[in-house]
Amino acid sequence: MSYVKRILVISNLYPPHYLGGYELGCRDVVDGLRQRGHEVRVITSVFRKEDVQDVEDGVARVLRWDPSPTGRPSLVTLCGRYRQDLCALRKTRRVFSPDAVLVFNTWGLWQGILDEIQLCQKVQCAHLVSDYALERSLARDPWLQFWRHRPSSLVRRVVKGWIETGMKWMGWPLPDNNGKPFPVRIFTSQFVQAYHEKRGLKAAKNRVVYWGVPLDHFVRPRTSGYQGRFLFSGQLRKEKGLNTLVEAMGLIPADMRCGVSVSVAGGTQEPAYVKSLEARVDELGLSDVIRFFGHVPHERLPDLYADHDVLLFCSEWDEPFSIALLEGMTSGLIVIGTTTGGSCELLRNGVNAWTYPAGNVRALADAILSVHRDPESSMVLAKNGSLQIQRSYGIQEMVNQVEAVLF
Repeated sequence: MSYVKRILVISNLYPPHYLGGYELGCRDVVDGLRQRGHEVRVITSVFRKEDVQDVEDGVARVLRWDPSPTGRPSLVTLCGRYRQDLCALRKTRRVFSPDAVLVFNTWGLWQGILDEIQLCQKVQCAHLVSDYALERSLARDPWLQFWRHRPSSLVRRVVKGWIETGMKWMGWPLPDNNGKPFPVRIFTSQFVQAYHEKRGLKAAKNRVVYWGVPLDHFVRPRTSGYQGRFLFSGQLRKEKGLNTLVEAMGLIPADMRCGVSVSVAGGTQEPAYVKSLEARVDELGLSDVIRFFGHVPHERLPDLYADHDVLLFCSEWDEPFSIALLEGMTSGLIVIGTTTGGSCELLRNGVNAWTYPAGNVRALADAILSVHRDPESSMVLAKNGSLQIQRSYGIQEMVNQVEAVLF
């Protein structure tokens, strides 16, 4: 692209702080846009702002983040929070004067951001959606709840009317109760798009753009043959299916477990769940086979993938579109995985992966045994998968499509 644009990016979290692939993907897109020569400014929440030691060029950590609002804040508190975030956003827009606004994850942010963005004149606005929290965020946001709720007393209705008049006078955006569609929504899979359309979340234009990964980080020549090294990488939550993997390993005969190791890498917000899994591993006599390594920093994942042969993608919820799956396939790992959610748009059984029904312990055990007994056949699938990702799912391909939406 021969011309440079100024792009404002909004996200609830931004690395080094992140919850999962959504925020990491945001960072990759920002880096990709900057590599194209665009000037990108990121505005994100104050979450753990004090822990960021490095000077961040082009990142403003100024928005309030409240992922689990409880109770009903007072009107004064609501107006104060509203004004704080609105002023921060408008100041950034005024100083930066963006040509386009690209919104990522808004979970936990003030949802009036979306209304404010729609007031931008002559600025293309797009919302990249890669989870199912948008509907919940819009339903639970205290500010939106205030405007949806009709006060029972006349006095409160009068006060609410005064507030509405004052906001219009000051040029503050009112919540869009008429369902005005957002200009553009970018979904990271057809499944995610269908989910939101079914629930009536409108946009003037919808587009599917799959996640991409920085290929140069993960494409490496595999210098050794199959060594029985299996990897489970991701957040340790029940819906990720790690309990199914533990039970599946328990079904594999002891003599077949020789030469097999399973590394579990990932952090958790459910420590009781992880403790129960560790206890179950001990109970099944799998302590020498399954090992828990805890959180692995994202920058170390290329080395982690290179040290393993098989990626176990056991997710049992409707994955929007897994970046970890893309990374593992790019790295040339054999994939054994489920096809829930958007994963079915990527994985093809017997073509680029071995798939099994989510939650089916016996089927997962059989797939692991099949790979271990005949790894050569499975390595053909791994090569197919890696080439597929390199052709169609690189971060540059994704940036191409995002640019096409914005400009």
